[in-house]
Amino acid sequence: MKTQSTLLYFFMKFEFSPLISCIKKSVLIIIILVSFLPCKSVKSQVLTADSLALVEFYWAANGPSWNHDDNWLITKVDNWYGVTLSTDMGDPTIPARVIGLNLTNNNLNGTIHPLLCLLGKVSINLSYNYLTGSIPPCIGNCEINNLVLGYNQLTNPIPLSLGNDSVNKLGGLDLSNNNFYGPFPDTIINNVHINHIRIDRNHFTSIGNLGNWGLNIQLQENNLTFKDLIPYKNNLLPLIFMIPQDSVLESIDTTILIGSTFNMDAWVDTCSGNRYTWYKNGNWINWNSPQSIYTINNAQMNNSGTYTCQINNPTQCSGVYLWRRTIHLTVSNTTGMSSEYLSQINCRINYRLREQTLDIAFNFPSEEKVSVKLYDETGRTALRLFEGTTSQQEFHHYLGWMKKGLYIVKVESKNGVFTKKVVVH
Repeated sequence: MKTQSTLLYFFMKFEFSPLISCIKKSVLIIIILVSFLPCKSVKSQVLTADSLALVEFYWAANGPSWNHDDNWLITKVDNWYGVTLSTDMGDPTIPARVIGLNLTNNNLNGTIHPLLCLLGKVSINLSYNYLTGSIPPCIGNCEINNLVLGYNQLTNPIPLSLGNDSVNKLGGLDLSNNNFYGPFPDTIINNVHINHIRIDRNHFTSIGNLGNWGLNIQLQENNLTFKDLIPYKNNLLPLIFMIPQDSVLESIDTTILIGSTFNMDAWVDTCSGNRYTWYKNGNWINWNSPQSIYTINNAQMNNSGTYTCQINNPTQCSGVYLWRRTIHLTVSNTTGMSSEYLSQINCRINYRLREQTLDIAFNFPSEEKVSVKLYDETGRTALRLFEGTTSQQEFHHYLGWMKKGLYIVKVESKNGVFTKKVVVH
């Protein structure tokens, strides 16, 4: 083993050409396999499938850059940092199994290799790292006990196999603070073994029917509304596990003419009993109305401002409040602008969904300060596309590299504000 360790150390510490790197990896695997062959001086060796799974996981998660990779690929598996093996069962012919993998806060910055599914009755904690991609679909088909993947950069799909309670004995699941979105599968919620789930700080838009009434689940900071939360409120889920939720609907920035009528809506779901309190510039202007629409009639300059709405359901989901994203309203008198001047204003925003390319062109009568920005659905600036003084400009931006979701592109100038929705998929 000393000779093997020396060779492994040599291969780990020096950089080679791509061809040598491939040879390096192959030799490493061969040496590790040889080190697991039975010998008289060694009791229960690690199951070969488990050791190979860890090796592939190491490379996929960029092992050489970890904060701690002590002894990985250099000594026997039972000395590898973060790895726990089953205790000696008294029979040297029975190989040991990996039962624990704890690499929390260790600068893992690759993906989760699917060979990790070969592990047996194991608890896995890879939280507080920088893992990307998705969870291997097979992960629920091993006899996993706990799976903690919170505070990474993982995204869809979520493996439905995690609901396979005939195989896995999943007691706890932590997917908090990642980039998951869409519906959360009710098959996982109904896993009879599971007693605690964390899916807080994601972008889930709905959650499955509650079948496991003993489940402790943390739902805060998602895109859930009352129709999702009421069943859990009825199950006496602590309020702290439900609030806050992300704001609803889309931000609006618009200009209307003096004397016109303008409707603002904050409708979110079909639950009866929803109440709407509208605010202008932080001050409430109505209170607990059953109507989701607030109407401004005969708009005047003093109606300009920032509007939002607090939504609650006091009878079925008391203590939970949702907020509508802001509406920035400007009331303007345009009588001083001639029709000839208006005809010279041209701003075109086109988004080609299939190519995920944003085309913007504008032509104004004179040079002026122009700002073009892309906002995410929360109203935060995602990209600054153009800022400067000009009268005309044309440019194209590919958005396919961005995080999936709904965005608003906004062109602002003294001539007006022009907006368009774009969807990155």
